[in-house]
Amino acid sequence: MLKCFGHQSITAGPEAGALDSGIYGGKNIQEALITVEDAPVRITVHAGSAPDDATKLGHLLGPGAVFRVEGPSVDNLRYIQSGATAGHINVSYFNNA
Repeated sequence: MLKCFGHQSITAGPEAGALDSGIYGGKNIQEALITVEDAPVRITVHAGSAPDDATKLGHLLGPGAVFRVEGPSVDNLRYIQSGATAGHINVSYFNNA
């Protein structure tokens, strides 16, 4: 059974951001659960690519969307606001501890 060991609340702005490895690093992360709160965001999970709203690179997630990322891909996740309004995401981190 997975247990939540950390959380962060993030404002996704016009520049690509990454999750805070200080929260999940070294804790054998199995999964991250991401929810989009109030404005659309774009995310990518493949290494070397940041989302880009102008070119529509990345997955578009609207308010209320839920997205899960397995442990090995958490380091690669990048996010950015989509449109003129900054989006807010909440992230919970899980492991087997």
